Amino acid sequence: MAKSVRISDGALLKDGDPERLVVLFSSLAAPALLEFDYMQYYPTLDQTVLLLRDDTSETGYHAGIAGLSESIDDTADAIRELAAKIGAKSIVTAGTSQGGYAAALIGYMIDADHVVSMNGFSFCSEALTESYGGGERADGDFALLREFYEKKGEDPQYLDLVDVAKAHPDSQMRLRWHYGLSDPHDVIHAKHMAQIPSTELIPHKGIRKHGRLVLRMMMSGDLDRELAGEFDDA
Repeated sequence: MAKSVRISDGALLKDGDPERLVVLFSSLAAPALLEFDYMQYYPTLDQTVLLLRDDTSETGYHAGIAGLSESIDDTADAIRELAAKIGAKSIVTAGTSQGGYAAALIGYMIDADHVVSMNGFSFCSEALTESYGGGERADGDFALLREFYEKKGEDPQYLDLVDVAKAHPDSQMRLRWHYGLSDPHDVIHAKHMAQIPSTELIPHKGIRKHGRLVLRMMMSGDLDRELAGEFDDA
């Protein structure tokens, strides 16, 4: 059985194929459960797997990973260092909800091979929420992030994945954006990402709740295939 090691309060590493690193970002529901998402799923993967979660649920990964990093930039650096240490030749990031946002954001920053976002957030902006008439899972979520930066005395950054994508015009990363058609917030975030032509939007019918898409993809084997890069057009 592959060995799993808790490398910090917010990070768990599973041994596997060292040439393939999969980074799974938990949703913001994980800290309340004092666990990571994907706990029953990740041991089945052949790749080396890094599970990450943000225990400060108000900041959505902007405050880093407990015991590992203190900012988004630090988190990206930590993943790069791990990939270099194990000799990874490919990096895939994935996540659901706020974890899907982090997977795409970090994916652009570290030049991941591809990203699997499942009902991910494409922005954490109060202005965009007002413009679209939705996007927050709970009222005031994005205000907490603004207040986080105000307390630090810094300008907010990385609030819009469209801006992040535009800042990486030469990126060859494949962004696979899975979303349910029944939840208006999930549709809004997918619509926003449609501004980036390279985004591969993959709609799913019959997903009535925000958190159900990742469960369906795990149970069907679709997530296995996505993480392995086995796409329909491959």
